[in-house]
Amino acid sequence: MGDSLLEMLSARAYEPPLSERLWNGQIRDLSDPVNVGLLLVAFEIQLLMNGIADGLGNMGDYTHEIVQALVAIECKPAAAVLSRILDVARQAGMTPDAIEADRSAFAPGSITSFRERHGDKWRAALDEMWRLEEELEFEQIRAALEAFIHTHRERFEVALRP
Repeated sequence: MGDSLLEMLSARAYEPPLSERLWNGQIRDLSDPVNVGLLLVAFEIQLLMNGIADGLGNMGDYTHEIVQALVAIECKPAAAVLSRILDVARQAGMTPDAIEADRSAFAPGSITSFRERHGDKWRAALDEMWRLEEELEFEQIRAALEAFIHTHRERFEVALRP
């Protein structure tokens, strides 16, 4: 049952009413298991679509909650790796605001590469982040999330009702 709920959550993460939790900040309340699951699904989608730098940039204000969500599903090794990635980014000055400032020079919706927007100023940090990203075991994260969803299946079933 957990796997099908995870698939449903993944398919509906960016649709109302679940997407509203992301946009209105409700996702920060990690006492709600649905928010934990939704945050991790959104994180995975962002990484798959955009890579570590843009993915974290798009998750912006929620990066520390993602670490806490990984701990909540008992995936502490992934939480430790993500914490290290965030430390590398922070030390390099690669903040959501700095990433957004470089994006603002381009027309909304324009398709550009990270390098086109930011040049080489974060090259060393990106190399380290990409190296660390390889340590993220998405199969482990998904397995832990499936177990978490199974434990809280009633909450997820209610949230995922049409």
